[in-house]
Amino acid sequence: MLSPITYRKPADMADGDARRIAPLDGGLPWRPPGERAKPNKQLFYQVVLGAIRMDEATNALLSVFVDKHQDRPAARGMAAIATVTVDKAGVLVEEGEAAALSSFAWGLPLALKQDLVGLGRWPEAETKLNEDLDRRLRRVNDEGKPLPLDATAIRGAYDWLIGTLGLHPSLVEGPTFAIRVYHYWKAQDPPDAPLMGSFFLEDLAAVRKLVTAGTVPTALRSYLGITKRAERKDVLAGEAVMAASVAPGRFPPGRWPAPGRHPLVLLQQGAVNVAMSDLPGIDLFPVNGPPGTGKTTLLRDMVAALVVRRAEAMCTFEAPEKAFTATGAKPKVGTATVPIHRVDERLRGFEMLVASSNNKAVENVSRELPALKAIADDAGSLRYFKTVADKVGGGVEAWGLIAAVLGNASNRFAFREAAWMDPDHGLRTYLAEVAGSPQWIEEPDPSAPGKVRKRRPLVIDRESPPRNRTEALKRWQEARSAFQAEVAKIRNFLSEIEAARKEVAALPELRSAATRASRAVDAAEAAAAAAKQDHQESVTEASRTKQARDRAQQALDAHQARRPGFLARTFGTRSARDWSASNDQLGSVLERVDREANDAAARSASAQGRHGAAEKARKSADREFQQAVVIRDQAEERVALMRRRCGARAVDAAFFARDREVLHLAAPWLDAAAHRERAQVFELALAVHKAFIDAAAVPVRSNLENLFKALIGRNAWQPKTRPHMPDLWATLFLVVPVISTTFASVTRMLGYLPPETLGWLLVDEAGQAVPQAVVGAMMRTKRSVVVGDPLQIEPVTSLPTELAETICADFGVDPERWNAPKASVQAVADASATFVAEFQQTVGSVQVGFPLLVHRRCADPMFSLSNSVAYSNLMVHATPSRTSAIRDVLGPSRWVDVVGGRTEDKWSEAEGAAVVAMLRRLSDANVAEPDLYIVSPFVIVAQQLRERVMKSGLLQRWTSDSYAWTRDRIGTVHTVQGREADTVILVLGAPLPTQRGARGWAGGYPNILNVAVTRAKENLYVVGSQDTWREAGVFRHLATRLPARALETADPI
Repeated sequence: MLSPITYRKPADMADGDARRIAPLDGGLPWRPPGERAKPNKQLFYQVVLGAIRMDEATNALLSVFVDKHQDRPAARGMAAIATVTVDKAGVLVEEGEAAALSSFAWGLPLALKQDLVGLGRWPEAETKLNEDLDRRLRRVNDEGKPLPLDATAIRGAYDWLIGTLGLHPSLVEGPTFAIRVYHYWKAQDPPDAPLMGSFFLEDLAAVRKLVTAGTVPTALRSYLGITKRAERKDVLAGEAVMAASVAPGRFPPGRWPAPGRHPLVLLQQGAVNVAMSDLPGIDLFPVNGPPGTGKTTLLRDMVAALVVRRAEAMCTFEAPEKAFTATGAKPKVGTATVPIHRVDERLRGFEMLVASSNNKAVENVSRELPALKAIADDAGSLRYFKTVADKVGGGVEAWGLIAAVLGNASNRFAFREAAWMDPDHGLRTYLAEVAGSPQWIEEPDPSAPGKVRKRRPLVIDRESPPRNRTEALKRWQEARSAFQAEVAKIRNFLSEIEAARKEVAALPELRSAATRASRAVDAAEAAAAAAKQDHQESVTEASRTKQARDRAQQALDAHQARRPGFLARTFGTRSARDWSASNDQLGSVLERVDREANDAAARSASAQGRHGAAEKARKSADREFQQAVVIRDQAEERVALMRRRCGARAVDAAFFARDREVLHLAAPWLDAAAHRERAQVFELALAVHKAFIDAAAVPVRSNLENLFKALIGRNAWQPKTRPHMPDLWATLFLVVPVISTTFASVTRMLGYLPPETLGWLLVDEAGQAVPQAVVGAMMRTKRSVVVGDPLQIEPVTSLPTELAETICADFGVDPERWNAPKASVQAVADASATFVAEFQQTVGSVQVGFPLLVHRRCADPMFSLSNSVAYSNLMVHATPSRTSAIRDVLGPSRWVDVVGGRTEDKWSEAEGAAVVAMLRRLSDANVAEPDLYIVSPFVIVAQQLRERVMKSGLLQRWTSDSYAWTRDRIGTVHTVQGREADTVILVLGAPLPTQRGARGWAGGYPNILNVAVTRAKENLYVVGSQDTWREAGVFRHLATRLPARALETADPI
């Protein structure tokens, strides 16, 4: 709210075009006869109703609030108070669209009164003030017709604003100009008002409503800390997390065919695998990307993975047209009605929105991806709407329309004109041809003056569209079949390797199980033999006792046959008594041996049962042993096959036993042939996309026609159009998988899209973005990958530190987590990360997201400096050896020790002279166009360096535009974030003993020094007083590693 958009000259409000500025002091430009619009354009004016002087406003804030920032640039320029939009006749456009008020103009008086809680009333105040301003300016004549604005009304509106807002006259200037806006001639809505306040207020208000309603999207819930984060996993602590992240089963089937076809190294591959997975806690996935660690390379493989996923979804349609269903809406485009189609949900969720606060970061990703140099030299068959991509690229040869830079209205217009409207190269022409409308271009015939010839558009000749629907469907089936076969092949391969990987860990147990089964067989056989022996012995005993019983029975029977007669028994004769005694004795013997026989028979039967059970157990143990052996042998065979395929790339104990440098440079699991097949999957996936678009040309063409109509202006926000915008954007993303924007343009470009409309947000240089910047983009996407480094340049803020801290305190906000510059998008995302790493610092440590550690940009000593200062010496050096024409002249990296000389604030004339002397040596040695940056921690030093180098006259041999060279090549360290050069000259400034505070600010944290040294690929020359800087925090590392020599003795080595 208190961070306005400023301008130094009125043309800054018109994209730098002074011709669009209409001064008001010479009369109002719409007074009759008025001005003519440009061809095919509507003319509007946006009257700037006064402005705030930023220098005075900042001084006023600093008189109330303390600022701890040691080198905040002096506030310059003006901030518009309000604007009003009128048509070419000076009449206000429709109500609700005419007036626009700056949040800064409203909030500044409240801040100066220290009523910071009152700033929360802005949404209600904005609506009422805009309505009141509109009523004051809108006038009609006696007949009820609207009257144009006049000078009196403009001045009256300004005076009313100043009084109502409470702005002191010393802070403001009156209305002096209007902006000419040349609007698309078919647009039904007036142009957007120029942005004057924060880019993010509208989206923050929308998220506030979502929080209240409990409907915040998943990734944004994690970012805001609403969702309790999952258990943290330290990627660098032990081997388990790292090994799991690069498991073959997690590899996407497709990959980017990078130059040289080099595979991703260990942690790069792990980051891609985890980001693309469905693991818990990674809807928001932060990646820590220190300088030179291949962040763009990482993003390329993510893009390839998602393109392949969508191609798989496309293949679920037998006929691509079935993926589009008519909505019934048929808006007019020109004189024709063009139906809008709904895009099947199966094709949604793969959209990729690249966003950053840094314009160059956005362009680096989205302009590099389509460039021919971004793919392997031998990927000659990888082409995807190349004709269109070449036109969009503006002179940079492309391989395909994989990405586009959108965002602000200028970029959106340029893309529409090149990619869609261009009759020779555009998609509009191509899709019309495929849809059945033959396309021709009429042009003067160079061989027959005065005559016209017809020819086919270049996009038709070069892209070879299908001749009819039958051929389109045939091509679709062929592309679909080829892709599905290749995907199945690579997925089967990865599944086999994954199964073998799991069996590597299981093999010891499988081997043990086979050994245990073998021992069980031995035990069962011994038990069966013992049972058999016992049974045999029991049978023998049973037979013996049976014979004894038979003999006893026979003896008893024979004895009873000799029984005495009746009288002998009656009178108890001696013989009768003897017989009876023998009979009793024989009966007892029989009873005894009968019992013994029965017992023996029972023991025999029991032994027989035990023998049978033991035999059964023996057979079972043998079967289990055979099964265990088969399972073990099959696993051994699969593991052996995997090892033959993967060799030393197999991620096992031996893999992790390597030296750390070797380990992190390794590409896990897959060989070059497998990676080539994965790149082929990506190529076939794009062939599927093109064939799908061809076969569904009619609905695709209709949806894109409607999208490009709504892409400029306010048409997309209209009630009839807004519900269809998700499907229109989904169609564009089907054709162009990656769209980029700055955070500042998200609301203007996508503000009408509901939450989670898009699939993926890929944030680059997240460490430079203030925490609130990402909210609008994250709200509209399902998943977010946040790439950056909190140890590089922090976000730049304009508010005095005490003001920002007081606002946090008044609203109960934790400044450590949410208040820039210490807080950034990267820092907030890291706080919610599941996969983390930790870098120890001089005091405490920094916890970051999934780490990338292999550095390929800087030679030493730059690499070693960065590694020790910021990354706990955990980085791995992989920079190739290179030559340097600058080093040949100036010698190896060193500290050019400069002492004394005249100073002005932090500027040292002697240091400036040393820099000029170095440039002169390069010039004298005929070094052509030296690739270098000259940077300083301090604004005044950078400004003075530009002037000194310009005055030296040395630049004439290297450039025809010395001013542009100094603006591009000389600046503060902040200006070169994300850039690189052969050489960096770091000019320290602040040489006086009394400037310890400034030096402490620059060296208190590693960020500034880290960025400065890692811009240099080959050489770092530090210019300044070593004695005064050696104790300035992290600069002591610089003093230790760089030899100090005065300039005159610094001869080349």
